[in-house]
Amino acid sequence: DNMESYSDYENRIGRGRSYVRNGAVLDLKIEKGVVNALVQGSRTKPYEVTIEIDPLGDKVWSKIKKECEGKI
Repeated sequence: DNMESYSDYENRIGRGRSYVRNGAVLDLKIEKGVVNALVQGSRTKPYEVTIEIDPLGDKVWSKIKKECEGKI
């Protein structure tokens, strides 16, 4: 039963990538343990997205920031 609760995540990740690639992410803030975004969907008013994650270690966090710098 628990696995079924994750079955939708693959679609969400793909949709999220499409939004980023198509310029629909208007604002993105990535902080330790949380990601906040303002996304322009099909409606007139953009919507807010908040994703909470387990905080990453400093070494991993630094590597991710370096990899993403200037790309997001």
